[in-house]
Amino acid sequence: MSDLVPLTPLPADLRPAPQTLTRVVRAEVARMLRQGGLVGALAISLGASLVVGLGSIPVAGRLGGGDPHASAATPLALASATAALVLVVGVALHVGGHGRHGSGPATMVLVPDRTRLITARALALAALTATHMGVVVALVALVTGVASGGITTSMLVLALLGAASGGTLATLLAAAVAVLLDHPVAAALTLGAWWVVLPITVAALSVLAPDPVATVGDTVVATTPSMLAIRATDPGGTPALVSVLQGIGGLGLWVAVLSAGAHALFGRRTISHRRGDVLSPDRREPGRR
Repeated sequence: MSDLVPLTPLPADLRPAPQTLTRVVRAEVARMLRQGGLVGALAISLGASLVVGLGSIPVAGRLGGGDPHASAATPLALASATAALVLVVGVALHVGGHGRHGSGPATMVLVPDRTRLITARALALAALTATHMGVVVALVALVTGVASGGITTSMLVLALLGAASGGTLATLLAAAVAVLLDHPVAAALTLGAWWVVLPITVAALSVLAPDPVATVGDTVVATTPSMLAIRATDPGGTPALVSVLQGIGGLGLWVAVLSAGAHALFGRRTISHRRGDVLSPDRREPGRR
């Protein structure tokens, strides 16, 4: 035992940098922007939002009745809502797929305490979404301001606040659903049913229902995430600031509830919980033990 020589510590310049939260967030942003990440979803979201937002300028001008502020608010609202809803689907597919493939299985084996990783991924997704939504609003506002001249500083600030906050909360909610369901297609279909099919169906049934039931139906529709996201990203609501804050607050409550469940589930999830990840003896190749 006396012949054992203690290991010499590595020089400071050869030691790996400490894995702080900031470094992990940067690594997650880089991962999301690599091929197979969110680049495709961001590109489709940007293209769709510009098509819808800029394409609505002539219609908004006629529907605004000559009011330049109303004519300017509609393209901003439509572009922001479109960008957020398209990105929600992309996030659900990405997060759901990453949990089952990519580095997801390795994470379950190598990272027992996943709190910092979950926080870093949420911050990275929030940073990307907020930046993306800001770009969408800025581009549409530039064209709309030239076309109608009705964009004021307060409207632009409110549009940026609502788009960045509402879009970020919507994508975080989509990520939580994807973690809970642990399957990309199931997450996307669930979000489509919850955010699109449910409010349309309930709204249609409420028209035929008696007043007390119709009131409940209207409340259900108003509190679905898609309707809250639309309210949060609409700078032309009445009153505008209250409407945006109501949308942000409602989305925040949904995110808090579902994220708590997703965090608890992901923190205890193991690689062996998935069917097919660990082969049972009768499914192994012949001759393998």
